[in-house]
Amino acid sequence: MDKKNKRPNIILITADSLRPDFLGCYNPEKKLSKNIDKLASQSLFFENAIVPSYPTFYAFPSIMCGIKPFQYGRYLGVPRNKRVKTIAEVLKANGYSTYAFVADNPLLYGENYNYNRGFDYYFDHKYHEISKKKMVLKYKFQRLFEGYLGEKILKLLSFVNYFFETNHSNAKKINKEIKEFIRKKKKEPYFLWIHYMDTHYPYLSGYKHFNLYKNYIRNFKAKMRYKSNSAYFVKKKKINNKEDLKILTSMYEASIKFLDQEVEDLFNWTKKQKDTYLIFTSDHGEALMEHGNFGHHPTIAYNELIKVPLFIYSPKLKPKKIHNTVSLINLANTISKITNTDYDNFTGFNLIETNNIQIDKHFIANNTTKVISGLSPVYREKIFNNKVEIKEKKMLYSIMKNEYKYIFDEKKEQEELYNIKIDLQETDNLLLKNKETTEDFKEILKKMR
Repeated sequence: MDKKNKRPNIILITADSLRPDFLGCYNPEKKLSKNIDKLASQSLFFENAIVPSYPTFYAFPSIMCGIKPFQYGRYLGVPRNKRVKTIAEVLKANGYSTYAFVADNPLLYGENYNYNRGFDYYFDHKYHEISKKKMVLKYKFQRLFEGYLGEKILKLLSFVNYFFETNHSNAKKINKEIKEFIRKKKKEPYFLWIHYMDTHYPYLSGYKHFNLYKNYIRNFKAKMRYKSNSAYFVKKKKINNKEDLKILTSMYEASIKFLDQEVEDLFNWTKKQKDTYLIFTSDHGEALMEHGNFGHHPTIAYNELIKVPLFIYSPKLKPKKIHNTVSLINLANTISKITNTDYDNFTGFNLIETNNIQIDKHFIANNTTKVISGLSPVYREKIFNNKVEIKEKKMLYSIMKNEYKYIFDEKKEQEELYNIKIDLQETDNLLLKNKETTEDFKEILKKMR
């Protein structure tokens, strides 16, 4: 048999906006994800995985290309630079078949943002350009009317807007497409990327399977209340009413439960294959008012947004928990090491060998989060048009080392320091109490700026 055909298959699953603390494998109090939890228990399990940047349009260039956030200037998606290659391009050049099934997300459209580079087949559910154009018009409309309309009118428009949200293809539909495609065209070795949108706002899968109340009338009222307010919450980035927050959180949880049910067959199919690695993660989390914010806009650097689930399953790997903080910037390099298709320009380390790596300032600098400090609706609108300059923007940094987390906001010139081992909610700022640790983080920060 040809040496290339002995290389392992790789399945990369990314579930948009999925928080680890809503999964039982990270938080035993949650009972939403029995299938994900089961596979995680049989995997190389990372307790503290973070994103290099967020949201989606800043996270995936680092995930798919192994490059630092904003490293190549202003272009969103895969940069047009000869030194930048996607992991799919590297694998394809080394004899792999490459497939992608991406739920409808305008910011992951292959042709628009170059994510299809290196894929033999890239199905992004992009039936037409309406989805992206609709988003641009939506933000223009918001900016035009937000300052002039009363709250009741805005909520009415919010109710109407709900029905015009991008119709993300749910996990059931995507998995059916994958099964049919693989059965007909699978050629080993292969790289398969699957991106689910069920756990992304507006939680359409959760809405359909929502059962907060046993009473039908109360349940129906809750659904109508959610429809009337959900888009309004995104505009304001806040949820001030406890009942609204309870309903919206339940929608999010229902979406997680739905996704978990739909991945069961895929997980079982993977486990039957002798030489396949499955990597499960997310591109960012979701803020649910822990620090006064809702959604996943880059305005904060707390764990509800930057911490993500991550585990790697393979029959060849001994199940183990890794406590060290690691970043998804290491994924491309890890996959290239697993498949013996090394590419020198991938940033980061082999996650499978994380426990054997010396945790020095260089390691920590590559395992940090860097986001833009604040996004206006005008700026977000330009992102959808891919006409935005990144170089001039102020950055927000988050750096973790052992039990401490340091945050620095260039725009506000503000520092924060937390002991995330005992202060899980990141509410007790230790900046003035622990100056020595703060100075250590400042030295690391110099390597990043």
